[in-house]
Amino acid sequence: MGNGWLGVGLSLGNLLLSVQITADDGYSSFTPHPSPLLLEVDMVRHRALWLLIATLGLMSLACNAFVGNVEPALQPPPTLAIGEPPGVGTAVPGQTIIAPTVTLPAEGAATATLDVPMLTALVDVNVRKGPGVIYDTDGFLLQDEMVLVVGRDPQSSWWKIECPPRADGPECWVSGRAQYTAVNLSEAVPVAEVPPTPTPQPQDIGPVLAYMDGGRLFVRSLNTGQSPITAGDPVQLSERNDVLELAISPNGRYIAYLAGNRSVGELHVMNIDGSNAEPLVSVTDLPVAGAQAQPETTALIDQFAWRPDSQALYFNTRVINPSGPGGGSQEDLWQVTLAGESTQLFAPGSGAGVFAVSSGGQILMSRRDAILRVGSAGSEAIIQFTPINTASEAPYYPQPQWTTDGQRALVAIPSSDPLAVDAQATLWQIPISGAAMQLGSISGNILPSPIMWSPDGNRLAYVLSGQSPLLLLAGTGGQDLSTYHSDPALAFLRWGPDSIHFLYSGSDFYGIGQPGQSPKINTVATGLRVVKAEWLTGDAFVLAIGSRGAWTLTSGTVDGGSTPLQPLNATQPVFDVWMNQ
Repeated sequence: MGNGWLGVGLSLGNLLLSVQITADDGYSSFTPHPSPLLLEVDMVRHRALWLLIATLGLMSLACNAFVGNVEPALQPPPTLAIGEPPGVGTAVPGQTIIAPTVTLPAEGAATATLDVPMLTALVDVNVRKGPGVIYDTDGFLLQDEMVLVVGRDPQSSWWKIECPPRADGPECWVSGRAQYTAVNLSEAVPVAEVPPTPTPQPQDIGPVLAYMDGGRLFVRSLNTGQSPITAGDPVQLSERNDVLELAISPNGRYIAYLAGNRSVGELHVMNIDGSNAEPLVSVTDLPVAGAQAQPETTALIDQFAWRPDSQALYFNTRVINPSGPGGGSQEDLWQVTLAGESTQLFAPGSGAGVFAVSSGGQILMSRRDAILRVGSAGSEAIIQFTPINTASEAPYYPQPQWTTDGQRALVAIPSSDPLAVDAQATLWQIPISGAAMQLGSISGNILPSPIMWSPDGNRLAYVLSGQSPLLLLAGTGGQDLSTYHSDPALAFLRWGPDSIHFLYSGSDFYGIGQPGQSPKINTVATGLRVVKAEWLTGDAFVLAIGSRGAWTLTSGTVDGGSTPLQPLNATQPVFDVWMNQ
């Protein structure tokens, strides 16, 4: 460094000595015999020049003083024990001392320490303004992001956290489910006051059709001012392409749907407009019990239904073996809230293969040998019977049906050998309290076509199979039996909400019937069939017409009018309708 600066100084001095005076015309001139005035000027310049050279020389010497010297290494700070104040820790001679690494948090984020409760996001997860998906979202946490935990809600297992920078606040909550978040020192987290449940804002949800097309979930608003009813433009709610089943909540504000495949499934919920989509139950949440608990078996959601208040769902599970035979219903029962809190209400074997929920919230559970009514103290067997021989490994579960007022349920229980010539099905009425009562019986095998009661419970319909299938109508207990229609491909679809009209299908047609009146027959193209129907009002309905892989949702009226609404690409049509009645 010093020799370099000295060279620069000498070169600069020589350069300055050779400076020539430049004339105004741009050319240079040199005076070998200067005048006294020029000589004086020259002396002044030389004094300034030597002063500059001396200064550069001193700088060079200063730089030479550091040539070959290495800057001393900085000593590390002393090691502190976790939670120990500065000055307490003592270094051990000969021991390597390493200071703890400190990561500076982002602006507004909590400092990661080990002596306060911290939440770590295991995946990207939504932050909400309260403990549940009914609260609005308020930002999010990224996978591996950490925040300070300031409270908990013991009812929902959600954590109240210090709001991250991307949240508006003033309160921030995150789901405490094990697949989403992990918290250290959770026992030290105090119970937090839960903010009031947000009051749903008045909104014109109106009648709606929800359906699955190509595995994706869509909705279309319905125009009930038209007859037949027409539909608005399709709105896709999710990017998922593996939707299996769906159901609109009783208040029309949410859609619950199953997504996945034969081996993996999840129960999700979202607002009717597609916002606030959240998974509620994953296959990893569902245990496999008893002898079925083998490495290759998996528990999946079997049946699910909304609780009447639209704030939770009930479901049961089945076991499948992807690599071979086996499995079946676990005959259990669960509840999951909109906050994602799952509770096993009945363990496997004590719950339901099929269940039915009344408009008042009463639950009936069907097992392979009994019908049980759920009460505050558990469940009680209301009807017991011999398991039905189905000529296969699959058990038969009778299907209770609640009347619209929720005051009673009706159920048909086949003979233990429903294929026998003298087979009968006994008909029962189950009140919300007290003993069940046998009402009568119906002849024949009802396994292929279960008995269906009208919503008020005063009529029933079923198809008597055989060489010439018959559609039969009767009173509640099977009295006043009469034949309504005969066709080789008969299937009863659904009673209307007025308990008078009903829909059924046959060979290349569907019928709109009512007791004591001739049916209105609507033909369909050869090879197509009607397999599902949902009523909107006592006068209007939506049904699916087509064949495997290609269906058309069609709007119809009881006077025989119809119009196509939506083509579906699906193995089987999956749809639901809702109307504020």
